[in-house]
Amino acid sequence: MVFKNINNQIIIATIIALLFLNQQNCLAQFSDEQQNQINELKAIIDNKLSNDTAKAKAYVKLSTFFGTSNIDSMYTLSVSAQQIAEAALKTARTNDITNSLKISLASALSNIGYYFKNLGKFPLALENYQKSIKILEEINYQKGLGVPYNNIGLLYYLQGNIPLAIEYYHKSLKIRETINDKSGIAAVFNNLGSLYKRQNNIPLAIDFYTKCLRICEEIGDKRGLAYSYNNMGMLHFIQNDFPTAINYHERSLKLKEEIGDRRGISESYHNIAKTYQSMNSISTNKVDSLSDLAMNYFLKCLIINEEINDRIGMATTLNSIGQLYLSKGLYKKAKASGDNALTIAKEVGFVMGIQQAASLLYEIALQQKKWKEALEMRNLELQMKDSIDSEEAMNVAISLQAKYEYEKQQAIDNAEFEKLIVIEQEEKQRQKIITYTTGGGLALVVLFLVFVFNRLQVTRKQKIIIEEKEKETQKQKEIIEEKHKEITDSINYAERIQRSFLATTEMLDKYLGVTSSSPKHGGVSSNEHNYFVFFRPKDVVSGDFYWASELNNGHFAYCCADSTGHGVPGAIMSILNISSLEKAIEIEVSPDQILNKTRKIIIERLKKDGSLKGGKDGMDCSLLVLDKERKKLSFALANSPVFIVRSVASSSLKQEGISRSDAQELLEFKADKMPVGKHEKDTEPFNLHTIQLQLGDTIYTLTDGFSDQFGGAKNKKYMIKNVKEMFLQIAHLPMSEQKQKLSEAFDQWKGSNEQIDDVCIIGVRI
Repeated sequence: MVFKNINNQIIIATIIALLFLNQQNCLAQFSDEQQNQINELKAIIDNKLSNDTAKAKAYVKLSTFFGTSNIDSMYTLSVSAQQIAEAALKTARTNDITNSLKISLASALSNIGYYFKNLGKFPLALENYQKSIKILEEINYQKGLGVPYNNIGLLYYLQGNIPLAIEYYHKSLKIRETINDKSGIAAVFNNLGSLYKRQNNIPLAIDFYTKCLRICEEIGDKRGLAYSYNNMGMLHFIQNDFPTAINYHERSLKLKEEIGDRRGISESYHNIAKTYQSMNSISTNKVDSLSDLAMNYFLKCLIINEEINDRIGMATTLNSIGQLYLSKGLYKKAKASGDNALTIAKEVGFVMGIQQAASLLYEIALQQKKWKEALEMRNLELQMKDSIDSEEAMNVAISLQAKYEYEKQQAIDNAEFEKLIVIEQEEKQRQKIITYTTGGGLALVVLFLVFVFNRLQVTRKQKIIIEEKEKETQKQKEIIEEKHKEITDSINYAERIQRSFLATTEMLDKYLGVTSSSPKHGGVSSNEHNYFVFFRPKDVVSGDFYWASELNNGHFAYCCADSTGHGVPGAIMSILNISSLEKAIEIEVSPDQILNKTRKIIIERLKKDGSLKGGKDGMDCSLLVLDKERKKLSFALANSPVFIVRSVASSSLKQEGISRSDAQELLEFKADKMPVGKHEKDTEPFNLHTIQLQLGDTIYTLTDGFSDQFGGAKNKKYMIKNVKEMFLQIAHLPMSEQKQKLSEAFDQWKGSNEQIDDVCIIGVRI
């Protein structure tokens, strides 16, 4: 759209004039070639004959020149590009013009996201990055997706979300490797190196930094080389090789000054200052000149941070200045710097900045003997540190890296597994047809026998006919007996197949273990288990099942589940559910994510049942995960609760002066009101529950078969409240006795009544 209103033209011209006046100092830092490019772009913008497509593209290209020297100018230019592109898209007539405008719009939004990231406004940054990605995905412009993916990865890294940071870095890397964007590949390698360095995984950091340096040297990328030298300087700094570190940082600084990278210059000042500070701190003879030199570089760094409004850089530099004041015993100045750093870091959600400021203020409070403030700062420091440097975060980072490296092989394995699933489903369908056919045949035989009996009552005169019919009846009886035997053999064989899918005793013994004594019975034999499984199918085969497996992170998962139906249909469904669980744990390790993935697999498989909307079968279950030390339990629940019986003598009762060693309390965890399968809520994620376990805790998970059983004097349901009361009564007993008590209680309640459903209860003692 060409601007037709003269007032709009005057306003735009004024903005551009003010903008370029504000950028004169920055332009002085550009090379002659860069300034020539800037002048050409200005000419396109000022030319009244330029179309909106060309202007939008020129604004975007011009904004990139100021990304490292004046982000306010970059933001203003990017907003102009956004406005022009959005207006022009309303009247665009061809796909080529539309796509070109959308590429410019996506680039402008990505630059705006970069601006908000530097201000520490992470939600706004993420919003603009995601808008950029959505536009590029709409037009399938893969080349442009690498930038916002990489920037989102950096955004999550700054917030301490290591798994998401690695996920988006790898998304960016895949695209850039596909299009052979070497400069982009080097940028991702640099970010991954910084992430692993922050986690003290020096071998991986060196590997990625070295890859980055080689690519930058190959393509002659000055900016990439500058940051590679900076990274090598940081690695030598970690190894206390300070002279070499200074040499690399000065080489990096020189290149950044050549390309006018003010943000990079600020970073080099900071790193040089930190090196001089560390040289002085480990020296046996303190040298004031080194300390003064460090302060000089810190202040130069802070000035640039403030000029380019780099809030993250300001927080980092203020922390460093505070540490320098602290080393000199200037507690008042140190605290002022630390307070300012903490305020800025909290405002922008900069996790590492919060951690550094809390550490500084903790040390100052200790020196000033302000114990309460010291405790508060120490707790804050540990809280931030745990989100980044915890063993779990490191393990996640390493596992995600391994996942990326072997993704192609996994894709092949998954394809083979899908083929096996298809074959298995076809075999199940054939068995289903055989079962129905046999049942129909038996029904016809029964009807025929009734007819024969009635004919015998009507007339005795047809003796010959009756005798012949008797012979036929005998033959049919033999056929029925043979069919009955075949069906029984088939069901027994099916039971053996189903049992092969259940958790084995060897696996349960391995992960849940055995004990030589019970908490309440000192004389228990050495083979007493720390668990029991009370499994009572209604028929030979069962819809209920219990399953267990080791997860990719080494934790142990087990599941108590109730599939749709019972008998043969329920058993078939249980095998489908177990197969889906085993498929899900190839990717997921968190119980809520495992159930989310399992639900998707089940829904996809049941879409093939021939109905319009797909089958609504699935399962109710509780999926529990014990960590390696068996100190933490996490679980997700689909229409199936979890109960924990815990001794309260060592907790709440102890605080109230009650010393009964056998006092128990029952913790109940409510389930999500939805199954693992197709349901009106099947787009909602399952909730994750986590609890710290105590020695002696007994964990119970069960299906509804026990509580729904009819019996007793009034022939009513047993009810879940009675099940909970029984758990409290038996929790102190050895696990084998608990199982026996449950079996006796069930049989006594059921009496002569028919068992109405499958029953499964799992108990685990910590």
